[in-house]
Amino acid sequence: MKKLKIILPSLILILIVISTIYYFDKHNYYEPGENDSFRLKVGETFSVKLYENPTTGYSNCVLNENAINCIEIVKESYEADWNTNKIDGNGGEFIVKFKAVKKGIDTIKIGSCPTFKEGKTCKDFNTIKNQTDNKFYVTVE
Repeated sequence: MKKLKIILPSLILILIVISTIYYFDKHNYYEPGENDSFRLKVGETFSVKLYENPTTGYSNCVLNENAINCIEIVKESYEADWNTNKIDGNGGEFIVKFKAVKKGIDTIKIGSCPTFKEGKTCKDFNTIKNQTDNKFYVTVE
């Protein structure tokens, strides 16, 4: 009985720790309205993850891609979150990877745009026509 009193709470604690780590690993994206800053050296890369659900008709777009000078987009991808409930329409993560190409300061502006709803691409949207949901301030040294 004494062993059970020690083993059971320990097992519960281990399960809580594992589930917390898994949750934050799978949900480590920025929510709308969250902003962040990055300090990089030329040649370094960083990624930004945002929740996205294309079945709503909207997708995340870098609204000021033509205005950023010291960084460039290396890759954009979408990863469906099949692990949650294995249901179509669940949503997932929009991941955009950037690379620092020269010294300077930039602000990346990302917004949710009606790409599928209006049959357009991200190139059709900008900071004038669309609301910025997230801002990422980048300093390249």
